[in-house]
Amino acid sequence: MTWPTTTTSIADISIGVTAGQARSLVAVGALEAGTVVNIGFVDGESMEDRVVAAAGVVRAGFVAEPHVAARRLVSSGELDTYLEALRAVGADSRLFVIGGDPRTPLGPYDQALHVLDSDVLARYRPTTIGIGGYPDGHPDVETAELDRALDRKVRALSARGVAGEMITQVTLDAAGVLDWIERLRGRGVELPVRIGVPGPARTAAVLQFASQFRGTHGPASIARYAGREVTADGVVAADGFVDSIRARFDQSRHGSLRLHVFALGDAAATARWVANQRTVGAATDLAVRP
Repeated sequence: MTWPTTTTSIADISIGVTAGQARSLVAVGALEAGTVVNIGFVDGESMEDRVVAAAGVVRAGFVAEPHVAARRLVSSGELDTYLEALRAVGADSRLFVIGGDPRTPLGPYDQALHVLDSDVLARYRPTTIGIGGYPDGHPDVETAELDRALDRKVRALSARGVAGEMITQVTLDAAGVLDWIERLRGRGVELPVRIGVPGPARTAAVLQFASQFRGTHGPASIARYAGREVTADGVVAADGFVDSIRARFDQSRHGSLRLHVFALGDAAATARWVANQRTVGAATDLAVRP
């Protein structure tokens, strides 16, 4: 399958929230209609919570992209019920399918690929499916296995004729993630990539979140990421990171790139940061076609 040709734009930003954060994200009123809002699949929130959040996102004029965490699903029936509920609120056109955190699956799906290959998912026919990427590696999975799993997922999406997109786990290293994307392109992986960064949050929270994905860096790296000197308890955002991506981007090497922002704490602050980045990005857009 040839993936759709799309304009590369760091001003095209999606946002990742929990179901509990979705209401404050919508209420702030800073986001453009059509913004893609990912709704996480996290402990402490029910399927109903996620469906209610997705419905609110759709009512506000945004595009919901609910997560489906394979190892958290207790049965194929639970997946079917969840997707049917999302369809009922108009939130079934985009999904983000990941393996999920539990080491031991709670049901029949051991990995994201098993959901992608499932008859249940086939019945709902989402138009776009997102999958995860790991520019800093994974604490429990060897890099070679990550590469093989990614290749299998890309083939599964292509076989279904579904538009695919990759969202990376959080990284604070702009040069490193671009090198990783270049290696993907060299291996023939042409999926559009959204580079994952944290929304505005205190330095300690950003470092703790990044450390889950081997993305821990020292004070110099966090200063480059923020584009300024920061204190240990100061609030940082990815301004320097995004500037570096814009400066280093090469369409012939990196293909289709966008941005994805994980709201770590204050979803409203994340929405305002995204709105500002879009304003800046409109003037300095990468503006090329892969």
